[in-house]
Amino acid sequence: MISVMLVVYNGERYIRTAIESVISQTHKDFELLIVDDGSIDNTLSIIKEYAEKDMRIKFEAHKNNRGVAAARNTALEMAKGEWLTFIDADDAYHPQRLESLLEIALKQEGFFLADDYILCFDSKQGLIPWKDRKFSGIKINFINDIKIIDFTTYLKINTPSIKPFIPLGVISKNSIRYNENCSYGEDLEFIIQIFKKGLKLKLIVHPYYYYRLTPGSLTTKIENFDHLIEVYKRTLESYCLSTEEKKILHKLTKQVKRAKEYSLFTSALKSKRFLESIKIAKYKPILVFIFIKNLPKSFYYRISAMLKGGIIKT
Repeated sequence: MISVMLVVYNGERYIRTAIESVISQTHKDFELLIVDDGSIDNTLSIIKEYAEKDMRIKFEAHKNNRGVAAARNTALEMAKGEWLTFIDADDAYHPQRLESLLEIALKQEGFFLADDYILCFDSKQGLIPWKDRKFSGIKINFINDIKIIDFTTYLKINTPSIKPFIPLGVISKNSIRYNENCSYGEDLEFIIQIFKKGLKLKLIVHPYYYYRLTPGSLTTKIENFDHLIEVYKRTLESYCLSTEEKKILHKLTKQVKRAKEYSLFTSALKSKRFLESIKIAKYKPILVFIFIKNLPKSFYYRISAMLKGGIIKT
């Protein structure tokens, strides 16, 4: 059985799509574990509606909003499957996601899996598929649509966001949990623990996960850059790492600091705080170069959204 984890806070607008995509899977042997993290909208009522119709749907409701990590730990305590995977409340699965990943997972032990994303525009009519993410253009060669990578390689390719498919026994045996003191980057910290228990990652080039582009997916809160830096710092302090791994983590830390500076710069521009943006650019002129370099990508996104009828997020 596959345990599918869904944690949600105030997700009434999208959660039906997420739930429907799971219960419509070609592979039927699963449990959908939903944790409502103190929603104050109609989310819990929608969850109960589906749970009454399908015994495979199980849910818990936090009285207060405790954060994503705490909600996921609640779901981990509920899980009874042999495999664990994830879905966010505003995303969806391809109908064959569970079947396809399980088929690959059963061929060989010692691995966890991750498929690619299909990036989708949001619209009043629902998800509009746009393009495959292609793991953000990472330069690795796939053999038979699969690439096996270790922790060092995962760091080298900038720790791409994934929705992993993990043998639950590894999590249970090693009491792996989410860091509830981590308010951003908790997924990465969790994945690092999986790597450090000896598993390698199979990246699957085919995308089975529909990822909705929303304001939260296109921008990062300023304070979250600091949280991510703390994740890298804890990783450096908590594990016996190779010299190469330490070097890469220091490089990633510098990249996040640069991304924070760039976010401050573009935020000032969007808010028409031009004096502030000029001051930032004067301190870090390279940010202007990065901004100009990113313009074609921004135009491509906006034009594609308009042509496909998607809502443009800024």
